Amino acid sequence: MLAVVVALYVLSTAAGTRQSGGSGGGLQGGGLPETLGRILVLPGGSSDLVPERGACRPAPDLVVPPGATCVYDLKTAFLAKRLRLSSADGVTAVLIQPKPEVTDTEALEGGAIVEFTYKQEASRLTLYCPSDRKQPCRVAIH
Repeated sequence: MLAVVVALYVLSTAAGTRQSGGSGGGLQGGGLPETLGRILVLPGGSSDLVPERGACRPAPDLVVPPGATCVYDLKTAFLAKRLRLSSADGVTAVLIQPKPEVTDTEALEGGAIVEFTYKQEASRLTLYCPSDRKQPCRVAIH
């Protein structure tokens, strides 16, 4: 399996280098390396979320009390993982990858699915629920 992944990476890098020059033809949107990068990503799920405190334990949905935050350590693998989240409750989601520190902040509104892709150990996801809500915020994992 590792040999296949390495071979695909080498081939995609070479193909991307060959196709990056010139003004016509070629692959669009980043070429073969970007396409393989999207394919070689594992889906993330609730089992990849390790809560800092018990009140934020993942169930079918993530539940965040009004005015509170839930912080999750994210389990990683050899390949990157893609976490797909949605909420209609105005939750703010922040993904932090540590080396170099990269922060991705997204508003989860209207039930639209937002994707977070991470690959580094010690990556963290923080969910913020607005304090003006009367009910806890729910975040679905897809």
